[in-house]
Amino acid sequence: MCDLRDQPAPGRGYLYLLGALSFVPTVVVLAFTAVMAAGDDLQRTGDIAALAVVLVLTLLAPALLLHAAHRTVYEIDPDVLRLRSGIVICSTVQHQDISQIEPVGFIPRVLGWGGGWGIANRMSNGLLITLVSGRKYYISPTDPDAFADALRKRMSQAHRA
Repeated sequence: MCDLRDQPAPGRGYLYLLGALSFVPTVVVLAFTAVMAAGDDLQRTGDIAALAVVLVLTLLAPALLLHAAHRTVYEIDPDVLRLRSGIVICSTVQHQDISQIEPVGFIPRVLGWGGGWGIANRMSNGLLITLVSGRKYYISPTDPDAFADALRKRMSQAHRA
């Protein structure tokens, strides 16, 4: 039984960031290809294998991140908060383990800084959930205020029990 299930759409800024992150490795692959074309035949065979590995990794990382962006789900169940970002991240948090919920205008964890775990598919208008242990989660629900209110309601019930 789920009190609230939210599957927010990814933000444009987040998708643009994924595109930019995909562009850099693609340029590296193209430069590697140009260098490879200038080598001899024996070296070229090894370079082709290396190029294939780099190309697969270049395409795999953005594909996983894009999948995660479109499959981000937050669920408030009676006892736990479930946070999923595709197949990349899946966390379950007991309501009584949450110490603080704060609105954040900018979600730094999407970009790799800010500490904590980023389970967000937008770069702005989200929530920072801090646990009693000090662990932090950045999330980007569709309606942060309504999500925070529903979560606080479950937290207060968990603390009374």
